[in-house]
Amino acid sequence: MKARELLDVLTVAEKLKGEARHCQTSNGKFESVAAHSWMCALMAYFMKDEFLDAIASALQGGVDILMLREKIIPDNVIVELGHKIRTLCDEYGTTFIINDRADIAHIVEADGVH
Repeated sequence: MKARELLDVLTVAEKLKGEARHCQTSNGKFESVAAHSWMCALMAYFMKDEFLDAIASALQGGVDILMLREKIIPDNVIVELGHKIRTLCDEYGTTFIINDRADIAHIVEADGVH
């Protein structure tokens, strides 16, 4: 990974620290979006090859619609991942949807936008 890409991810994640979620933790405490999603976002970014293996397994198991919903990683990484998911969805005849980003849906030739 290039240093600039990592800095972009960290910059976006840092901004999420002050944004409260609409729900509470099991002990009743409100948490920031960053506290809730930081680990998942970093795992998805750094483990994207394994992530794609998991998607392929789900598609092989019969998933017929797949939605990519990503709000933290930089656009260029979402596009890169979207192209790879598009290829997998084509292989299995699965409908591919992008959440909230018509621009990225167009670039990766998704089947739709949610």
